[in-house]
Amino acid sequence: MLNNVFTELTEASKEKKHPYRYFFMSSCGLNGHIRQRTMVLRDVIDGQFLQAYTDRRSKKMTHINEHNEVSLLFFNPETLTQITMVAYVEVEKDKEELQKKWETIPDYSKIDYIASDIPGTIIDNPNNIKYNDHGGNFTILYFIPEKIEILQIKRPNHIRASYEKTNFGWEGVYITP
Repeated sequence: MLNNVFTELTEASKEKKHPYRYFFMSSCGLNGHIRQRTMVLRDVIDGQFLQAYTDRRSKKMTHINEHNEVSLLFFNPETLTQITMVAYVEVEKDKEELQKKWETIPDYSKIDYIASDIPGTIIDNPNNIKYNDHGGNFTILYFIPEKIEILQIKRPNHIRASYEKTNFGWEGVYITP
């Protein structure tokens, strides 16, 4: 089951209409508050690390810098399959790597990272957002899964499996749904 998950996620990073392309990330905010947001899966590296982009000024970055363990949720309504992950987040620090990736992003997508105001700033009108012309707020997040659970809703029996990363790779067991 696990090999199929990473194959599906790799496909989702390349196919815009794939059900796993958009996923949910939950992080622990300041004061212990849980925050959730939708993210876009951009790549799967070495068949195991997930990649997404964000604005380095966003609140999620504050949460990640405080506590880099997050929960990810993927759902495919066609197959009724849910994937949850506990992952650690690493933030790309190499400016050359960031610039190289920035140059590959289509211009219409760059607008997501060049607002003059910090994400979450109160504004008078969504049409009056001002933008910079650089990618200095763009950053890359790498999600390193440590635990994965897969639930497939089906008849006559749902199937649920749990996997944990060990020094020897992934070890998995079936568990009661």
